[in-house]
Amino acid sequence: MKFVTLMGSPRKEGNTATVLAWAEEELRAQGHEVDRIDVIDCTIGYCDGCFRCQDADGGPGCPLEDDANVIFRRIVEADGFILASPLYCWGFSAPLKALLDRSVCLVKRPASGDPVYMLGGKRAGLLVTAGGPDEGNADLITEVFSRLVEYLGCERTGRLVVPYCRLQMELGPNVEVQARDFAQDMVE
Repeated sequence: MKFVTLMGSPRKEGNTATVLAWAEEELRAQGHEVDRIDVIDCTIGYCDGCFRCQDADGGPGCPLEDDANVIFRRIVEADGFILASPLYCWGFSAPLKALLDRSVCLVKRPASGDPVYMLGGKRAGLLVTAGGPDEGNADLITEVFSRLVEYLGCERTGRLVVPYCRLQMELGPNVEVQARDFAQDMVE
């Protein structure tokens, strides 16, 4: 299988990157291909709600000319994806949020007929690092992720929230094991 990982942290060597790397290592060890995208390095404009993407055939079709369409095509070509983000105000980091807002182009809703889900059936995972607890803190990002996965027609196959790691490299002793278990959940 091929997975695209979307790393949404501005710290390329921080907690989110470290935990994601363990999950990626596990996927590779199992023989899967991993394509990491550091979203912070991409140019992603904000969705302006024009909905012209709905009239485009054969691809995402967002008229904004930036890296979002390239990223979407890479996800379409994969078997699954992982959204990895530090928790910012109960949600995704700004660069990742901008990309997710643009994902409306991945579901085509023609005037007549059924919706077309460009990511239909793909595996989707959520990896979050948080300075506080999971409960009452990361519950909102988990709900947003669940609704996004449902909207996109994907299968939610993995969820890992690593709580209480506010400072860089403040990871608990079992986090690597949890990251590797998360990777296994992505393929089972």
